[in-house]
Amino acid sequence: MPLSQQDADELNAAFEKSMSPKEWMECTQLFAPRTLTALPSLSGLASLTSLQLSSCEALTDVSSISNLPALTTLSLFTCTALTNVSGISGLPALTSLNLLWCDALKNVSGISGLPALTSLSLRECEALTDVSGIRGLPALTSLYLWGCDALTDVSGISGLPALTSLNLSWCDALENVSGISWLPALKSLALHGCKALTDVRGISDLPTLTSLDLFGCKALTDVSCISGLPALTSLYLSGCEALTDVSGISGLPALESLDLSGCESLDLFWCDALTDISGISGLPALISLDVSRCRALTNVIGISGLQALESLNLSNCDALENVSGIRGLPALKTLDLSGCKALTDVSGISGLTALEALNLSGCKALTDVSGFSGSQALSGLPALISLDLSKCGALTDVSGIRYLPSLEVLSLHECVALADISSIKGLPALRVLDLRECAALTNLSMSRDVDIDENASGVTCLRGLMFVNFSGCEALKHLPETFGDISTLTSIDFSGCSALIELPESFGNMTALTSADFSNCTTPGRMPEGVGRLTKLKFLTLSGCKAVDVVPDLHRCRQLKKLDLRDCESLEKLPRLYRWHSIDVTAKGCDKINAALATNVDNTLNAVLVAAALLATLGYSSLANPTDWDDSLGTDTFQVHGNASRAALKAYFLLSQLSFYASIASITWCLSSVMLNSDMEEMIKRGGDRKRMLLDAASGALIVAIIAILGAYVSAGMASAFEPLARVHREVGRAVDNGWSPSRVTV
Repeated sequence: MPLSQQDADELNAAFEKSMSPKEWMECTQLFAPRTLTALPSLSGLASLTSLQLSSCEALTDVSSISNLPALTTLSLFTCTALTNVSGISGLPALTSLNLLWCDALKNVSGISGLPALTSLSLRECEALTDVSGIRGLPALTSLYLWGCDALTDVSGISGLPALTSLNLSWCDALENVSGISWLPALKSLALHGCKALTDVRGISDLPTLTSLDLFGCKALTDVSCISGLPALTSLYLSGCEALTDVSGISGLPALESLDLSGCESLDLFWCDALTDISGISGLPALISLDVSRCRALTNVIGISGLQALESLNLSNCDALENVSGIRGLPALKTLDLSGCKALTDVSGISGLTALEALNLSGCKALTDVSGFSGSQALSGLPALISLDLSKCGALTDVSGIRYLPSLEVLSLHECVALADISSIKGLPALRVLDLRECAALTNLSMSRDVDIDENASGVTCLRGLMFVNFSGCEALKHLPETFGDISTLTSIDFSGCSALIELPESFGNMTALTSADFSNCTTPGRMPEGVGRLTKLKFLTLSGCKAVDVVPDLHRCRQLKKLDLRDCESLEKLPRLYRWHSIDVTAKGCDKINAALATNVDNTLNAVLVAAALLATLGYSSLANPTDWDDSLGTDTFQVHGNASRAALKAYFLLSQLSFYASIASITWCLSSVMLNSDMEEMIKRGGDRKRMLLDAASGALIVAIIAILGAYVSAGMASAFEPLARVHREVGRAVDNGWSPSRVTV
């Protein structure tokens, strides 16, 4: 609905009344309410630099904006009723214009007269079909047309001499980009997700283009036209499912990153092209190559000439059987072959002297890795730090990894056929070893010999090992005595090793150990005494160890934070723990401990109550109620209780009262603690054994009370012993008062 002259005058008056004339002239930022339906005249805002009209969904006319000479930023974000922007052509200082989600906007003819505009966003203007109005923007550097679903022609974009970034992603109706041929400064072009795009010939004349994103252009079959891009460094062709020929890539001398992942139609024909000069081998600057999920790919011979290549991703190439073509990649540091289900030969990897990370996870057909070693073993992969062989279900032989001097991380997780790991002795730098769920592993071949020779074997040769995980190795029965010689270990996990018979006493030698997990190891009956010497231990988990009957005292483990004893059904006694800080102890399901603890509590409380009754009888009734004081008596009057003096009897009375009430308080404390903590688990969390601390305190208070009463008795008895002397002193005093003197004494 058009704004009448009367309404406009009223709106202008309201705007002017909201600020003083000086404030109106000096205003630099203005935010309009969302309920705004029309704009008043803003000609008086000479200093305004930023105008926010976002989410004014009823706004249809912005012609009054044209007289704002200082305006640099204008946001019309989500003005869904706006159909044209012709009124903003007279903004000489405007540099940023946001028209995101202006759903009704069909053309941008009104913005041609914005000489300073550098950034324009027309993202998700779903009705936009004509962008010819953009042509007259000489300063424009960034243009966003992301998600303009109705846009079929971008010819209006040509003639933008300063444009460096153009985003046409998710323009679903766009079939070609012939209109962008003359953009001399363009560096980044995104055509991500343009599902209908079949022709990219317009890209060939972009001499400064460095990044090209064609991800998810599912209809694209040919990219030969991109060979004339001398500055291109990054090319993304991932998800181009119909692409069969990439020969055009050969003419990209500056290309550093190439992503071809998910190009499911690339077949042997494409691989043949890689062996030619027109293929990928002609990319001397290429650093990163991603050809993951190319399911028809069977070999990679054509990439052998990529002298600068550092990262290669061949993951989930289901038909790939060997990697002989990668032998000549001297700079390669990262190689991902995970999920290559048909891969059986990895001999081509040997000789990659710069390789640091190798992922062979999920290579289900791989039976051995002998290609890593051989006569040239020491020079094979000297820089390799991380090796992932997890989920290689057919792998039975890992002797090929014997000589990897720099290897720090080795994962053999879920190698269910692997029974022998003795060959890992030749990994002096190994820090992390993952053998989870190696179902066929029955023992760890060990040797005290730490030298790498033919007689040494097993894990104990790994002097730098810090983390080892054997969880889920259900067939593992023995840990040799020398296992504890790995003094560098900080974390061990044997959870779920249900066949494990015993643990070696040498565990006490692992002085760096901070975490140990033996949960659900049902066989061991006694934890080795050496566990109690692990002074750095913080976490010990024995949950589900149903056969464990003895856990050594852990009071030396002063850093222990958590002890998990859940469902240790055979455990009869709690270990001694360090008392002076809180330890999280979980003992649910320890039936024998709970029964013994309950009996102990009952017996101790009975003893406490008997002592209290005796105290009440002997102390309170006999001692705590002396003969009532008679203030009329003289200071030399003696009371009946042991003939003690008034001061002694007063002290005795106070001491007996205090001791009796202290004993009552201690008994009440103990009883309430037991009743409030009926779950025995809650009684062993503080310093190891809360029950013991509570009852010790109660018993101690009773002992103090009894000693106090005995002291009172002794005090009264001593006063009685001095009674004759006191009597003589009294008689002498009376004689003196009657005028008697020593000179009158007759002998």
